[in-house]
Amino acid sequence: MCCLIIIQYALFGLLFCLEVAGLIAFFYWGFHLDRGLFFKFLFGVGTPVLVAIFWGLYLAPKASYPVTDPMFSILQIMVFSLAAAALHFSGKSILGVTFLITVLLTKFFIFVLEFSRGI
Repeated sequence: MCCLIIIQYALFGLLFCLEVAGLIAFFYWGFHLDRGLFFKFLFGVGTPVLVAIFWGLYLAPKASYPVTDPMFSILQIMVFSLAAAALHFSGKSILGVTFLITVLLTKFFIFVLEFSRGI
């Protein structure tokens, strides 16, 4: 049982790293648009900031307006999918697919471990 808790915390740590990577993906996408410098800066900085605000309002552990499952998982996967799409449209399709598969596997294993512990 103790080993499962360690694995679960490791998965939560990985999920946090994926959240940060998602913000970096939006940053990368914004600065690789075929627009002028103003729009690159606007989308390169603005998009990650807006996503971080959304995440803080609805999806963070101490969110201002917390949502419950299944809406929590749906919103989380939607944000991660948009980050993967941002990588795809930046010309990093393989990285985007790898990112999304990693997110889905991590969410799946967290779900299985929480279900097996009866949480």
